[in-house]
Amino acid sequence: MCASALVSHPTALVIDYNGIGIDDIHIFIPLANNLSATSIQTSGVDNECGIAEDIVTFSFTNIGTQPQGFFQIAYSVNGGTPVIEEIGATVVAPDETFNYVFNVPFDSRNGDFDIQAWTILQDEQDFSNDTISYSITHIPPPPNPLPFQEDFESGFAAIADWTITTGFANVTNAHNNVSQVLANL
Repeated sequence: MCASALVSHPTALVIDYNGIGIDDIHIFIPLANNLSATSIQTSGVDNECGIAEDIVTFSFTNIGTQPQGFFQIAYSVNGGTPVIEEIGATVVAPDETFNYVFNVPFDSRNGDFDIQAWTILQDEQDFSNDTISYSITHIPPPPNPLPFQEDFESGFAAIADWTITTGFANVTNAHNNVSQVLANL
């Protein structure tokens, strides 16, 4: 395979490329039993505050030469007790990527979360590619922690980084309210 490029312009430099280029190549004899973690994600990734029952989806590929079934996969949040589930009779063929949705959720509200997921194959021949990590932060903007509550009974105490527009609203008990309310009068 050859490639050439020639730039012709009175003030341009002439560039001539010939040959072939290869980058990041790995030539190997594939192993018979080798599952490789490829990705992990959570259902609450787009929720700024996280969700109470966040679902973990783990993708892995059978890069071995033998079909694999009856093995386990697991995930752990912040180094805690692993959630281990059985794949069962599902067979993952060589070169097939499988997406598994864990049945046990975790609470992803208000915190930083380091999640690891991995395969547990009894006759695994390469443990270096079995585990994948994923980090996510679900910290709501101030006021934090949530829930925030204000009853306006002693006036309105603004949170430090809130902006109050003069004349927009007042704390009042007008209109026969029995307690103080925030109103735009």
